[in-house]
This record gives sequence, structure tokens and C-alpha cells, in this order.
Amino acid sequence: WISDRTQKPALMLKLLAFGLALSFIPILSGQYFLIFIGYAIFGFFSNPIGGISDSLAILKAKEKGKDFGKIRVWASIGWLGATIVIGFVLAIKGMKIEIKSASDILLIFSSVFEGKNINWSDPIVIFVIIGGFVLTFVSALGFKERKYEKKDTAKVGLADMKLIFKNKFFLVFLLVVILHIICLRSYFFLFGIHVQSLNLSPTILSIAFAVGTLAEIAAFYSFGFLKKKFKLEILIAAAAAISIIRWSVIANSSSPVLLILIQILHSASSGLFIAAAVSLVAEAAESKMLVTYQQVYNYAMAIGNLIGTYVSALTFDMFKSAVPVFYFISGLEGAAIVLILLSLKL
Repeated sequence: WISDRTQKPALMLKLLAFGLALSFIPILSGQYFLIFIGYAIFGFFSNPIGGISDSLAILKAKEKGKDFGKIRVWASIGWLGATIVIGFVLAIKGMKIEIKSASDILLIFSSVFEGKNINWSDPIVIFVIIGGFVLTFVSALGFKERKYEKKDTAKVGLADMKLIFKNKFFLVFLLVVILHIICLRSYFFLFGIHVQSLNLSPTILSIAFAVGTLAEIAAFYSFGFLKKKFKLEILIAAAAAISIIRWSVIANSSSPVLLILIQILHSASSGLFIAAAVSLVAEAAESKMLVTYQQVYNYAMAIGNLIGTYVSALTFDMFKSAVPVFYFISGLEGAAIVLILLSLKL
């Protein structure tokens, strides 16, 4: 709302990225209370970044006549780099192999997939994260404010917020977002634990995430074509339906190969869903409140993340297994499909 009110989204992005970089300082103390404070600061500064950056990407895509998906894809490329690096670093750090011959090098290559002597909580992960957030701030310094057209310069007041709550279609859509993000968050939260419980290496996790991210990138690149052929609501329903298949396969498989290959469906669960959802928000919003609508959508995602983290952890503690969680989120995806089809009538 502040971004729409001041019409300075680029400045807001710089301030948020700066706060994000500072948020991890308390975490380095290793004391739980300070870690808790640091994570609260992280949440405060990180959540609005999605709404503002997506809004800027949509506006830039319109100005340049480009596809939004081809801009949004760079977030996936960043994710791809991180997942590949971290998993292999953890695996290599857990090895106790001295290189004395060429055969030892081959032994290292095969050992990274075995999952032995792995410290999944190695502090190096935190330092990589901090470095990434510092670079986020540095890159944000390059953003420039866009020039608003005269018709867009009307100041947004608090009273304008009621427009959101009068938009029944948008409210039903937010419920769909919450349900799907509960599923996606539960997957991100427990898939690593599921891989670990199967006594597999973190490199399997890295490769699985890498395959999923490449599939997501492909989805972003093909989104422009799909958008011309299908309604956005239909694309969202399709993403949820394909996700049901994905969660069901994960629940019933212990094969590393299958767990990796099924991540191809991440193209729908994440890429197709996000691209269609962000585009749908832009269509539903009044032009002067684009960032505000995007942020309300982001808050729906935050609610989904909150519920997904808590419910999946509670279910895991109850059954001592991630399998029931994947069955549960398959059912939630079905409810999301019913709601998005209902929204078509609104």
C-alpha cells in the first residue's frame, strides 16, 4: 500500500532488500531468542519483496511488449544455482576420502550419492544465504522508478482497500492460492526430510530440485503460448490436478530415480501456477492498486506457508513419516480445483 501510495516501488524494494541483508546478523549468535528475532525481521522485510518485484515485472513486460514468464524465470535460475551448490557442498564436506590417485576422484564422485556422514545443519548454509541476501540488496540498487501515466497518478487511500473485499472473484481466488500453497509449502518443508528418512544423499535432493527448477523454467517460457490458448483459471486448475499426481507418486515411491523424475511436474505445481496466478491478479486489480493487490495475493501465500508448515510438521510428528502428508495435500489440491471452477461463475 505504501508503494502504491508513494508511487516509488523501486525505493521500497531497495529498503526491503537492505533490511533483508541485515536480518541474518542476529542468527549468527546461535542463541535461540536472537535467532527468533532475526527470523521475525527476515519475515517482515522479505514478504513484500514478492509483491513489489512481481508488479514491477508485469509493468516492465507491458512496457517492453515481453512475456512476464521470461522475466520471472530468473528467480527460478537463482533457485537452480542454490539447490545444486548446497546439496553437493554438504555431501563433499561429509566425506573422509584422501585423494592419492585417480581412482579416489572417482570414489568421491560415487560417494556424493551415498548419504554417509552428512551434517544437514552445516553452518556453511547460513553463510551462503547471507551472501545471497547481500547480493540481493546490491542488485536492488540498480532499480529505477517507473514514470506513471497521468491516469495512474491518483493517490491511493485506505478507503480504496474496500475494493478488494468487494471483489468476490478475487476472494475465492485467494482461497485457491492458500490451499495450493499449503500443499507446495508442505512439499518443500518435508521432501528433504523424506529423502533423508530414505537414507539417500542430499545430492539426490539437489538433483531433484534442479530437475524441478528446470521444468519450472520451461513452464515460464511456455506460459505466453498457454495463456493465449486457455483461460487463466483453467491453467490454475490444471496445475492443481497435475500436482495431485505428483504428491501421490512421491508418497508411494522410495526410488531415487522416480523421486527425481517426478519433479518434472514442478513445471505445473510452481511454474504454471505462479505465472497464471500473478497474471490473474493483474487482471483482477484496479490499475492504481496493482501492487496492493499483488501484496494481498502474497499474504494469501504467506497464510498458506504458515498453515502448510505447521500442519505438515504436526502430521509428520504424529505418524513419524512424510507419506501421510503427501496423501493429505493431494486431497487439498482437489478442493482447490473445485474452488477455481466455482470462481469461473463469479
